[in-house]
Amino acid sequence: MVDKLYNGTQPAGNEFVYSGRYADRDPEKNKINAQIYIDADYKHGASRHLSNVFNVFVVMCIFNLINARIIDDSFNIFRGIFNNWTFVLIYLFICGGQGVIMEVGSDALKISRGGIHGYHWLIACILGFTTWIASALFKLLPESICPQLGKKDG
Repeated sequence: MVDKLYNGTQPAGNEFVYSGRYADRDPEKNKINAQIYIDADYKHGASRHLSNVFNVFVVMCIFNLINARIIDDSFNIFRGIFNNWTFVLIYLFICGGQGVIMEVGSDALKISRGGIHGYHWLIACILGFTTWIASALFKLLPESICPQLGKKDG
């Protein structure tokens, strides 16, 4: 679609781009082309890009839940994971909930219609895995660099 100009200065907007700003769709603040954004949201739904950003954030948090279980400098973050079944059930519930939100949330939760593609899930999981790598690298830092991080009270 070729953008048309309104009043010679304002672009009409691109129906394939989700603005992400409420002001663009507010007729009070954007008298010229608010309806274009409203129509685009209605026709195409939320942006796949913003849905992926949200999904990557949540998946990284989900991966970090496993890191957060171990508070010492142990590298085995899976040690004793099945000793606490409450954690396992909550973890599975969060993972399942994220899957449901991303695949069937669409208009109700401002997620891209039809969910996201499988390779977007792969990218999110790879980026989530980086939280484990970062945790391992931080555990390798000597305490002399950050003495407060290794200090024990008492």
